[in-house]
Formats: sequence, C-alpha cells, structure tokens
Amino acid sequence: MGISTTDITGRFPEFANVETSTIQLAINDAALSVNRDVFGVKADLATIYMAAHLLALSSPSNSKAGGRITSEKVGDLARTYAGGSEIGKSDPLAETKYGIEFLRIRRSVVTSPCVITQSGSLDR
Repeated sequence: MGISTTDITGRFPEFANVETSTIQLAINDAALSVNRDVFGVKADLATIYMAAHLLALSSPSNSKAGGRITSEKVGDLARTYAGGSEIGKSDPLAETKYGIEFLRIRRSVVTSPCVITQSGSLDR
C-alpha cells in the first residue's frame, strides 16, 4: 500500500495545516528508513510514524537548535544546550512521541541475529 498525505493528517490532525508537499517529502524520507523486508506488514505503519517524527522535528515550534536545553535562566538570559557528547546516550528517535512509537514498532519486528555453522546447526 502506498502512503498518502491523508494517512498522516488523518492519523495526526496536528499536521493538517502543513503543506501537502512538505508531508509528501517527509513520507519519501521516512520510506528510506523502513526496510520492507524487515518490517513486513508493519512497514506502512512504521513509515507513517517516521514521517510524523520528521515533521515534528522540522516544525517551527521545535527549537532543538543546539540540542536539548539543559538549563535556562531568565535574568540576564542564559541558556545551556546539550552538546555533541550527549549524542549516542539516547536515541534521537525518542525526541518525539512519533519516534518513540516508531521504536516500539521496530522492536516488535527486529529479530536477534543467528549464525548457521557449516554443519547446519544454529548458534545463537
């Protein structure tokens, strides 16, 4: 099944005011992150959630310019952003509720690797 922009706006009304072309670009980009052989029947659902994640990240209300804000002060305005050292400590997909759902879907389909030895028996 092909994913349409209405699949996004129907499931996530918060994106109803986003340009159709922007939603389509997010769908196209998201599809590159979803291997249909791995996700199987959940591929479209995973693509929809990944597209919503990308849309949320690109939203003007999303101010992740330098990473997460780790501290903020109002008098004499001071703001501290998480630096590059934070990258890798948590999955960037966990930055949005859509990315968290994508991670849940991915965990439900990804299997552990298995090695087949020359004798044909399985080693896990």
